[in-house]
Formats: sequence, C-alpha cells, structure tokens
Amino acid sequence: MSDPLCNNIANNTSHKKQTNKLQEPQKAIIAPGVSSTSGTLTELSRKDSGQSVEKRPRILAWETRRILGFVVFFQLDRLRGLHFPRCTRNKPVPLLGENCGRIRMSGLTFRPTKGRWITHLSRPRSCGPSGLFVPPSPPLDPEKIKELQRFISLSKKLLVMTGAGISTESGIPDYRSEKVGLYARTDRRPIQHIDFVRSAPVRQRYWARNFVGWPQFSSHQPNPAHWALSNWERLGKLHWLVTQNVDALHSKAGSQRLTELHGCMHRVLCLNCGEQTARRVLQERFQALNPSWSAEAQGVAPDGDVFLTEEQVRSFQVPCCDRCGGPLKPDVVFFGDTVNPDKVDFVHRRVKEADSLLVVGSSLQVYSGYRFILTAREQKLPIAILNIGPTRSDDLACLKLDSRCGELLPLIDPQRQHSDVQRLEMDFPLSPAAQDS
Repeated sequence: MSDPLCNNIANNTSHKKQTNKLQEPQKAIIAPGVSSTSGTLTELSRKDSGQSVEKRPRILAWETRRILGFVVFFQLDRLRGLHFPRCTRNKPVPLLGENCGRIRMSGLTFRPTKGRWITHLSRPRSCGPSGLFVPPSPPLDPEKIKELQRFISLSKKLLVMTGAGISTESGIPDYRSEKVGLYARTDRRPIQHIDFVRSAPVRQRYWARNFVGWPQFSSHQPNPAHWALSNWERLGKLHWLVTQNVDALHSKAGSQRLTELHGCMHRVLCLNCGEQTARRVLQERFQALNPSWSAEAQGVAPDGDVFLTEEQVRSFQVPCCDRCGGPLKPDVVFFGDTVNPDKVDFVHRRVKEADSLLVVGSSLQVYSGYRFILTAREQKLPIAILNIGPTRSDDLACLKLDSRCGELLPLIDPQRQHSDVQRLEMDFPLSPAAQDS
C-alpha cells in the first residue's frame, strides 16, 4: 500500500520539476496549439499515444531555440554591463529603496545598472573607479619586464620612493597627470599652508569639505602595487620605502619600513601644543557639532578635500583642540610648507645605505622628493623609474618604464636570482647625466 504522505511529496517534486524551465525545459514548455490543461510533453505522450510523434522534433527544436536565445541574451547583457566604466554604472536606481547602491558579500557584487541589478562574481577589490584617474599607458613590454626583474634581482638594499601615481589605481586622483589629474580636470588648486594657518574662514572651509569627503577618502584600499611592495619588505628585498602620499595605503598594506614624507591624513595635530589625535575621532566630533548639517560632495581631491559652495560652508562648526583649545590641522605638509628637517636627514641616510633606487608613480616635480634623486646620483646609485609620462629625472635613470604600477610590480619576483651577472652596475650602468656629476 502506498503512503499518502510519500505520494504528496512525490507530486510536489514532480510539480517543481515541471515548472523549472531552465533545468528541465522539455517538461515545462507547452507545444503551440495545445491547451495548458493538456499537461506537459511527458503527460501528452501518456494521455494520447495516438498523436503523431512528428510533432516532438518540432517542439524540441522550438524549445532549443528559446534556450539558446536566452543564453545568448544573458551573455550579451552581461558583457554590456561589464563594458562601461564603473563610474557610469554605479548610480543607484529606485529598485530596493532610496539607499540602494552596491551590495558586496564574499566577492559577490550586486550592481545597479539600467534599472536592474547585475551580479559579478569576482575577488574583492578596492572600492572606487580604479581606472578613472589612471592616464593612458602602452601595453606591457615583456623586455621591459625582464629589465625591471633584473634590476630588482640584482639589488641587495633597494630603496623605493612612491608618489601619487601608485594610488590612482585605488581611485585616488593625482594632481598633474595629463587629462585625468586634478589640475587637468578642474581649476581647483590645493590649499596653501600660510592661508590655513592665518585664516579661520579658510580653516572652516577646508574642514567642511574634508568632513564631507572623509568617508570616501578613508575607504580607499591598497591596490596590487601596494601589496607587492609590502611583500618585497616581508621577503627582505626592500631596504626602505619612502612615500610622498598621505593616504596611508602603504600602512594598510602592511608596510613597516616606511617614511611618510608628507605626513598622513589619518592623523590630526594641534597647531599650538602639537597634540596628535586620530582623524576618525575628529570625524565623530564634527558629527556631534553639526548634527543637522549636510552637503553633497562634488569630486574628491588627493588630500580628501571636496568642492562645496560658500553657502554650504558658512554654518559648519569646527572643533578646537581638546587639550589647549588651539586650531587643528591634518598631520600633512600643505603646499608652501616644508618637510621636517629631521625626517629629511633620516631619508638621506637611508638613501646612502641603499645600493639602488626605484621611483614608482611620481613625476618628481616637487623638490621634497626630487632632492633624494640628487643624493642617489651623488652616491652613483642606479635609478629606475616606473611612471606613466615623463619625470624630472628621466635623464638620470638607467631604466624608465611607462606602465601601470599595479600591473607591473606584481609580476616581479623579489626572490629570483641571476647567477650569470654578479654586480648591479654591470647590467645597469649609470646614465650619462649621472656619470657627469
């Protein structure tokens, strides 16, 4: 005797299979001209065995065309969603409420585009338009990769100096890149140190903009170039790392043998007593003083500044130092200010200890970084430069590469050895300009 409960389960299972058009299409699609009450293809064959079997190939062909059409449409739609730059596809759409944007769970991204959600299965990556602020570059040259590999392999005490170009692939713009840098895209110029120190309205405007831009700026994550340099340090290849950036991405990647030449935006100091606090703590104080204040960011600068109108700035309240009541300033070197002399001397000593120098993502237009290239030239050190576009020291370099930092550096094996060449200067002689010094 059959069990009624088992029969119900079997019937439910059969019903689910019949309604699944993708997994069992031959059991779900009803032939043209047949009423829905007649059943599926299997049931038709059971109920009316006298029907012509010639209809079955026609039904299956029609059914196959539908499946192939669905697959082709899905693939084309998927490729269309991947083709456009992220900055044009990341606008929220009113599908899941006002705050709908991107949802990420363990590498699964749900992205709103053209009135629907597109899913992408990928490795977690840094938020932000990774290619939006990177200038065009030629394809990777295998010979250049080999030359840089030899340069790194023959270096025993390598010093690396990085600039804004290493962080553009993390979604942070630089100042000077052609067509994509801040100077090329806007008329805005960074704040001057003397204006910030002397003027309370200037400080109010700066902190209002920084308050709005901070959540986005602080959320940027290291890209493969940062992780590669951190790995070089872990493997003992990197003698010291000097960065001109203030974004803390090297620290986030785990670099410890690090000098932040121009400071770090994640710290705040008092101009009177020198007390240091974390920037996230100041953000909480901003929110407490301005509970109903709101403004929309219109672009983010390399130092986290955004563009606001004067009307938006006037009502913004700026806290003072908890210790002495003095004005607060980011722990960074503004334009027109000078780098701490003790820090400069420290970096000069690290350069003199090194046997080679690699510049990554810097045009070296600012003297605070260029001076260390001059020291390396005095020490007769081989210099390699990885930067898209010309730099101030191209004539001093024995190797120049115009490639993306995040594409090239991960290809270099810091532990590879070259047994056929024993000395770095044999493969990479000094440039004529460096020899004349």
